[in-house]
Amino acid sequence: CDPEIFGNRLNESDIHILPEPVAAALYYVYLAHETGNGTDERYLIVYDVGGGTSDFAVIGYRIELKAEGKKVVKFSVKCTAGELILGGEDFDEITEEYMKNCLTCKGTAVTYDVLDSIRKDREAVKCRVAARDYIHYLFVDDSPVTEGGLTLTRKGFEAYVQNSGKLKSFTTRAEQLLEAFKKKINEEGGRIEDALGRACILPVGGSSKIPLLQEEMEKVFKCKVIAEMDFGEGARFESVSRGAAIYSACMAGMLDDIADIEIEERVLHRISYLWGEDRLHTCVEKNYP
Repeated sequence: CDPEIFGNRLNESDIHILPEPVAAALYYVYLAHETGNGTDERYLIVYDVGGGTSDFAVIGYRIELKAEGKKVVKFSVKCTAGELILGGEDFDEITEEYMKNCLTCKGTAVTYDVLDSIRKDREAVKCRVAARDYIHYLFVDDSPVTEGGLTLTRKGFEAYVQNSGKLKSFTTRAEQLLEAFKKKINEEGGRIEDALGRACILPVGGSSKIPLLQEEMEKVFKCKVIAEMDFGEGARFESVSRGAAIYSACMAGMLDDIADIEIEERVLHRISYLWGEDRLHTCVEKNYP
């Protein structure tokens, strides 16, 4: 904490920890420049397929117009779900198995050097073959592993995903999120059909771009995935950090169009730094019973 920034409020300063889905939702809502004063709450169905885990959440939000055209954005987490043993690395490994099998079918031995080359390329290959057919060139010591490259297809990749059981795990978590969302809407006296009519799906994380996963989310929730062109270049990878930066800028009074960002206290931690006896103490508010 820099005294020049915090001044005499140093001892009172808080660090607010945003749930990642809220931060991603905040970035999208801010980027979309949505206007407000609608009476109905809108929803973002966030799914984040990260390195080792998958996280799901439904974020409700409202935008209210205040004086001088400024907006107050209100967020609340409706429900969450997750999978601790399914993430981007799993799809990398599936891609590796697919590439190894393609090489074996061509009569090419998968030596240690070839395997090393596959593992260096597999994440980039995953991003490409998940969306389209293409030819990939593997190299060992600047020499091609196979003549004419390795022909990979989206259909072949998706077959490996299906056979691995990973898609089933993903779909199960999405269905659990939908059931939790239905329960929440029912408790609030609404209809899930109406709520889903005001919802869209927000992908976060590199592997969230896999069309098979996007199609599965659309199938479960019966609403559309936000196109990357509407979300901003690179936002799929950086939406959480960008959303956190927007929240910080709002709290510092640095945004001209946002008067306030309100998040239900039950989903917002506060860590208060208490200085004394040359030690730093951390106090975290309990935000769930």
